[in-house]
Amino acid sequence: MRLRHVVPFLLLFAWQATPPTESRDRPSRLRLWLGRGTSSYDYAYWGTGGGQCLAWEEPRTCCSDCGCYCNCLRYAPTYPERREAKDKTSTAGIQVDAWPSPAMRVSAAYGSAYQTDPLGTGSLPEFAGGLVAWEGRHAGLGGGWANGPAQPGYHGLAAYARLGSLDGPQFRADLRAPTATPGATGWVRAGFAYNQQGRRENIAAFLGISAVEAGPDTAYPTDRGSALAVTRPAFFADVALPLGRHLDLFGRGHFAKKARGLGFGLALRLGP
Repeated sequence: MRLRHVVPFLLLFAWQATPPTESRDRPSRLRLWLGRGTSSYDYAYWGTGGGQCLAWEEPRTCCSDCGCYCNCLRYAPTYPERREAKDKTSTAGIQVDAWPSPAMRVSAAYGSAYQTDPLGTGSLPEFAGGLVAWEGRHAGLGGGWANGPAQPGYHGLAAYARLGSLDGPQFRADLRAPTATPGATGWVRAGFAYNQQGRRENIAAFLGISAVEAGPDTAYPTDRGSALAVTRPAFFADVALPLGRHLDLFGRGHFAKKARGLGFGLALRLGP
C-alpha cells in the first residue's frame, strides 16, 4: 500500500484522538476589573482631660460683679487616658487593562473611598491613575501617574518593572500602580509573580513584600491633625482564578504589624 493511501487515515485518526479545540492560552485584548477593598490600621492616642495653668498674668483684674480674675499665660494640658482606635478605609473601583499590541499595555483605574475612625468619618475624594508599559518577551517597563487618598503615598508618579517571562514566572515591582483596590495592595510592592499580565485564561499569582500604612509603636499625645501612622513592610498575596473562558475571580491582601488589607472582585477578559 502506498503512502498516499495511508495518510488520510492517519490524519483522521489524529483528529479523533485530539480534536481541535480553542486554546486556553488565547490572549485577550481588554481586561475589566471590578473590585472592593478595605484597609485598616490600629493606633493609640491620648484623650485630653483638662490641664493646669503654669503661669498667671499679673496683676489680677477685679470688678464688683465678677470678682478677681487673671489670664493664663502658659497652659499645660493633661492626657490622663490612653485610647485605642482603628482607622478603616473602604474602596470601590474599576480598573482597565488594554493591549493595543502584544508589546504595549495601557492601564487605568478610578474609584471612590470612604474612611471611618473615631476621630473623623466621611467620604474621601476619588482615586484615579494611569500607566503605559512596554511589555517585552523577558522584561517590561512602564510609567504613569496616580492620585487619590485611598492609601498614603498614593499620589505622584506610578512605575512598573518586570524581569522574567511575560506569561510565566517573573520578578515584578509596582510603585503606585493603578488598581481597583488600592487600599489592599499598598503603595509599593515587589516580589515573584506568575502570569500577572492577565491576558490569558490561567491562574495568576503575585507574592512578596509591600509598603503600607500602619499604626506607630508609640502613642502620640495629639488629635487628628498630627501624624498617627507610619509606613511598614507587609507580606502580600494577590491571586486570580479563572471561572470560565472570559471571567476571573481575584483576591488580594496584605498583613503587617498593626495593619491589614483585603480586596476581592471579578475580572472580565474581552476580545480575541
